[in-house]
Amino acid sequence: MLASVLAIGFVFLINRNDLDMSVAVEAAVATFVTLGIVHSARVPWLLVQRISEKENSLSRVWGILGIFFFCAFLFCVLYAGAWFYTMQPKVVIEARIPDGRDKRIAELQAETAGLRVRIPDDRSLKTRSLQAADEFERFWKRQPKEPTCNQAGLTPAQQQEAIKPCADYYNKRTFLYQQALAPKIMAIVAEFKGKGASVMNIENCASTAFCGIPIAVQLRALSEQLTAQDDLKN
Repeated sequence: MLASVLAIGFVFLINRNDLDMSVAVEAAVATFVTLGIVHSARVPWLLVQRISEKENSLSRVWGILGIFFFCAFLFCVLYAGAWFYTMQPKVVIEARIPDGRDKRIAELQAETAGLRVRIPDDRSLKTRSLQAADEFERFWKRQPKEPTCNQAGLTPAQQQEAIKPCADYYNKRTFLYQQALAPKIMAIVAEFKGKGASVMNIENCASTAFCGIPIAVQLRALSEQLTAQDDLKN
């Protein structure tokens, strides 16, 4: 018992920084078990020696008690070993059997593939026509406000002078549009025409942007006629 206490104190001092009492207790248990096995191994020899010396009946009683405690000690050791063995984690490897969840995964993958088919590519005509419509609207929003050219009650010479700011405005706006957007929009309209779409309302005015229906509206309408794969809808 003294050795067990000393073992606890020694291990506790070694682990005082971590305060790991579990290590100290395990060392004490190991020391106690070792001492118990050593003393228990001497029991049969002591019994034989006492019997051979023909001690009195009291010595035999103590010998019987020693055998009993020895058996009890062995039982405790075996029980403790079995208890520690059952505490160990058990890893069970089972063959994976497909279940209903695998079918659901396949269904989700098929659904994802179907959704991807419905999303147009960034380089598709459908997407480019929508982008051109947005650019067209942003272009006109950045332009200065249109001047007012009132010609009522003016002579022909005065009318020419009055409409000059408006004419300059429209000429400048048309020039900027033809430089910035007209080539792109005209090329998109040509692609729609090549696919068989009706472009009569936009084809003749795409170069100047003076259309009865705004170009942005017509481009979005043409885009709606295409599938995600740039095929005309039936």
